[in-house]
Amino acid sequence: MVENTELKDIYQQIKYEHLEKIGIEDDILSSVLAYRLLIERLGEKKNNNWWESRILDEFGRKSLEEIIEKSFSSSRIKLAMKVGRKAEKDLIDSSTGQDIDHISLFYLGPYMENKLSAQLDKINNDMRFDMLENLDAELKDSGWSDKLMAKECDDQEEKGDLILIDTIPPSRLNSEKELRDIVENLICSYGSSTKNHLKVPYYEVKNE
Repeated sequence: MVENTELKDIYQQIKYEHLEKIGIEDDILSSVLAYRLLIERLGEKKNNNWWESRILDEFGRKSLEEIIEKSFSSSRIKLAMKVGRKAEKDLIDSSTGQDIDHISLFYLGPYMENKLSAQLDKINNDMRFDMLENLDAELKDSGWSDKLMAKECDDQEEKGDLILIDTIPPSRLNSEKELRDIVENLICSYGSSTKNHLKVPYYEVKNE
């Protein structure tokens, strides 16, 4: 069982060692990807069961290696992000009863998603992400994400399985400084999720 401090160590390993080794050195892109990979792995079936995926464990790697020969790391990261994105969107849509314009950890709007996609398409070497495969973390209590942040996490109002952090205009989604703050707030709020209970933090996107 890992402690919160160990989760931060794993995040830093992903960002500063593994992603750099496959050519992702841009600070905000590597931060977003490292957070997404960590949350995706925490939510997998053999950990906290927020989604059925096993993409980032050893079984998932071996299964994908049989069908993906080139750019394995890129394909694996993209697939993992799709799982998180679908789980978030499905819960937001079902809880609100509508398809609202929003951003969440696994979907940060066209500007950031296009940058991430372009970067992943450039990857030409592979990485196994052993520390993620070996991650065994049962999150029994909320607040586990606090120590992943350099800042103190604020209390957020929860409504059922959703955490609406704020409303935001589309113009703010083109600023990397704004996006960095948004991602940190989303990660803080993800700390409300515990084993077998996913709570999705999000921003609703509205014109000013």
